Amino acid sequence: MLPRPSYSVCIRSATPDKFRAVVKQAGASIIQKSDESRPYDIFDSRELLPGSSRLYIGYAGDNQQTAFVEYKFVGLQQKVVLQLLSRKTGSPVVRNAKFISDSSYFWEVNGIQVSLLE
Repeated sequence: MLPRPSYSVCIRSATPDKFRAVVKQAGASIIQKSDESRPYDIFDSRELLPGSSRLYIGYAGDNQQTAFVEYKFVGLQQKVVLQLLSRKTGSPVVRNAKFISDSSYFWEVNGIQVSLLE
């Protein structure tokens, strides 16, 4: 079972500097900061969320508002992550694909879209 990461930051209003500080304090180390050519930070998230390898936090607009937060998991973790998200946020909307393993799962949580893709 994967633990649920917890951040003391509001995703909607956090600045890149605030998000970086909170995520680093939670145990992730920054690999690369966002810049003009790549508007997202890359963190090593192994200490933050076991089973994950990377955390990407993207920013958009002149005010650098948070656009997305994405984890990359090592191996076949989809079933475990699906159970974790379903317990926390309820039943997802399922978008089926040609193969069962290509299904996508989506939740809407307080105006924020959460997606689980294989």
